[in-house]
Amino acid sequence: MQRFVYPVRKYLVFGFLFILLLGIRPSFGASLIRDAELEEILASYIKPVARVAGLRPESIKFYLIADRSVNAFTAGGRTLFLHTGLIDQCEHPGQLLGVIAHEIGHIASGHVAGGAEHYYSLSNAGIIAVALGVVAAVATNNPLPAVAAVGAGPMFAAKSFLSYRRIDEYAADVAACQYLRKLGLSSKGMQQLLCKIGQHSQMNVSGHDPYLLTHPNPEDRAKKVEEDVKQSPYRDASIPEHFTKSFKRLQLKLRANMQSETQLIRMYQGQEKPEALYSLGMAHSRLGDFPKAEGLISKLLQNAEFKQDAFIHELQGEILHKSGKISQAKACYERALKIKRHPLIELGLAACLLGENKGDIEESLGILRRFIEQDKAMPEAWHLYSVAMGRKYAVSNDKHDLGEMAHAIAERFVLMGDLKNAFEQVHRAKANLRQGSASLQQVLSLEAELNRIKSRNSKLFR
Repeated sequence: MQRFVYPVRKYLVFGFLFILLLGIRPSFGASLIRDAELEEILASYIKPVARVAGLRPESIKFYLIADRSVNAFTAGGRTLFLHTGLIDQCEHPGQLLGVIAHEIGHIASGHVAGGAEHYYSLSNAGIIAVALGVVAAVATNNPLPAVAAVGAGPMFAAKSFLSYRRIDEYAADVAACQYLRKLGLSSKGMQQLLCKIGQHSQMNVSGHDPYLLTHPNPEDRAKKVEEDVKQSPYRDASIPEHFTKSFKRLQLKLRANMQSETQLIRMYQGQEKPEALYSLGMAHSRLGDFPKAEGLISKLLQNAEFKQDAFIHELQGEILHKSGKISQAKACYERALKIKRHPLIELGLAACLLGENKGDIEESLGILRRFIEQDKAMPEAWHLYSVAMGRKYAVSNDKHDLGEMAHAIAERFVLMGDLKNAFEQVHRAKANLRQGSASLQQVLSLEAELNRIKSRNSKLFR
């Protein structure tokens, strides 16, 4: 099940709470793509690199940002963000592996935590004015937001922070080359992508202060990586087939999601090959032509290669759910889960269970509780949980269930950036939750966080 999420507390580089305490309202223009198959593929790239870096793979969180710019960055200790534009520009999986190895180099070396400490030490040289501009520059590799936000006065502080970042970039490149060697892979893809980014950077930032580039000159970095390529015993090593196959699927799915319906139909109309059926199915689903979309994906499922593909069954379930065929959609999600267990597929099943007039509330609640325990940053999960608790309350008339519903609504409002309504739901939850319950403790913690923000910037609650 694909979801576009507008995260709040977990998105900005040094933490949403810190930015709000500075009195700055972040932009919620960018969205995250949450999709079971995309996350499965990216995890297959991240896990082996994390292992050779000496990290526990499960300790690294990663998110995919729906943004056409070519960028990736790390935040919050062990969280990796990849832009869709970067994946689209990669010509083969070796280039994507190079980017992931570089970002994990930052994580393994502690650069993210160190960068935050350095940021807090920038004295009073315009730190409040610099904050949003520097975060934007780090997140987009574009110095212009920092210049616009800061002006001439606090420029020294911004340069100091970004200079610190450049040192980290070179160190992360060295670490990435080491990780790729340990995996028996060449760093040639990393060098190729740096050259490509270098050409793009010259077209976009020529004439601006080079100190405001959050990454060193990509062409200089490419030359250093090229030295590793020449010395590596794996310089001509072929990329394992499983990476190549999954990379094609990754790009196909992203392009089917990011390109317009008109582009997809013009590109694939009348074709019967799997990528055409998939892309056309996505296009017609977005256009609301669900019978057409359902027929295309059904035809794809007749292909022997895709009969046991959990993610195609999931897609069929999503289309059927959108068209109001809840029971059929539920069957698709159940088939998908027999092939592959994934929390996001389970979330789709929970939505179907709630969509049925006589759906199993306890089964859906079990799914949603497990999901939220592992991932609290998805508004859709909190929304479904609030619906389930509302239905449970209608039967039980237990005020605690009403409090649980209000808590879920509050969490969703926070993630959506609606702090005024979140605060109202927190008070509603407090009035109904049982004393000593875990839910009440979570609500009290959320209330304290909201009060800290409100004491610094009450305008965010209007």
